[in-house]
Amino acid sequence: MRYAINEKEVTFRVLDDGAVLVHCETGYYYTLNATGTFVWEMLVEREMTVIELADELARAFGQDPQGVAADVQHLLDHLRGENLILTR
Repeated sequence: MRYAINEKEVTFRVLDDGAVLVHCETGYYYTLNATGTFVWEMLVEREMTVIELADELARAFGQDPQGVAADVQHLLDHLRGENLILTR
């Protein structure tokens, strides 16, 4: 499964220590920490799988990809549940 930003309904702004996402239809906003922002920015570039995202995140932060995969999946499930990202 590949994940992508819901470009039609979400705007975002990257800040010094994270990002703010706004769902334009609901008016709800969400904040991401630095790690969540890293994942978000990867999805802005292109659609990715959990494994691809975990590999990139692990490489950037010097972690084990298998160790971060569950955390990435948890974040993606939350973002998808709020209709901020889509699956393809």
